[in-house]
Amino acid sequence: MGLKSKHETRRQNRPVIEALEGRIVLSTLYASNVTQLQADITAVKNSPGPNTIVLKPGVYLMTSELQIQNAGNLTIRPSSTRSTTSLVGSVVDRVLEIDGGSVTLSGLSISGGGAVAQGAGILAQNASLTLKSTKVFSNISTQSGAGIYTQGGTLTLQDSYVTNNRSSNSTLAFGGGIVAVDTQVTLTSSTVSENSLYAYQQQTMGAVEASGAGIFAEGGSLSVTGSTLSGNNIYAVTTGTSAATSGAAISTLETPVTVSKSTFQYDALYSVSYGVASTQGSVFATNGGSLTLVDSSLSKNTPGGMRSFFHPGATVTIRNISINGLKFSGTLNP
Repeated sequence: MGLKSKHETRRQNRPVIEALEGRIVLSTLYASNVTQLQADITAVKNSPGPNTIVLKPGVYLMTSELQIQNAGNLTIRPSSTRSTTSLVGSVVDRVLEIDGGSVTLSGLSISGGGAVAQGAGILAQNASLTLKSTKVFSNISTQSGAGIYTQGGTLTLQDSYVTNNRSSNSTLAFGGGIVAVDTQVTLTSSTVSENSLYAYQQQTMGAVEASGAGIFAEGGSLSVTGSTLSGNNIYAVTTGTSAATSGAAISTLETPVTVSKSTFQYDALYSVSYGVASTQGSVFATNGGSLTLVDSSLSKNTPGGMRSFFHPGATVTIRNISINGLKFSGTLNP
């Protein structure tokens, strides 16, 4: 066998572009400050992915929202899970907006969003959004979904927290922690706690209403497994004609709901009015649709007992349920 020339050897070792066609090329981007993070998010815009943005642990203070558009398969995670990585808003805008695509937020905390009507922490529209070991807390909206607001698509929470978010309005407030409209929602081993709604008005003929301090869902579907909803409170106060509160933990409208192996405690409704004051369903307000509740416990909710349920136009099926220590199974008719 004869020796090959240097020229021939170089040609033999040269990469062939055609050999890469059809392969999925993984892209990993790194950021250690807000400017780099914004640049990385821009780089994955309209990308089919998969892409990963790896964040150096620390606090990322933002003056405006981060907007992710049509990122086909994007994961944002810290480089280390042994320290906190926080996306913190400036209270004059939401923290994160996700339009289309598929996005996973893993090992992050999201807080400080405000001055928007919906989705102060996260607004997701027609997207597949997954939160893993992520905490959404201390966000404030002027009407609904202070923590997370989704329209269409899917929302999945795994080992995550939505806590201490607040929505308030002079007439109507709903979904302090999570609002999901036409969204398939799945919560597993997660906590929705200490979220609040405030509807407050000082008008002689005024009426105020608030519903779903923890979760408010309209359409779509809701599945809750091995999770805790606690300390979610609603306050409706007016000097006018009526104040109405409902569904401190979960309020739904024409939504099929399944709940298993979950705990509901210290969820509460408070209504004050010079006219009519109503409190309906301290844990569940199921308007149309359905609720199936199995292997779960309800305790120390206000109002308590069977007033934990409010279900106009909906059938509620309960199996092996503990309400303040007493066991129940059966069907609650509309």
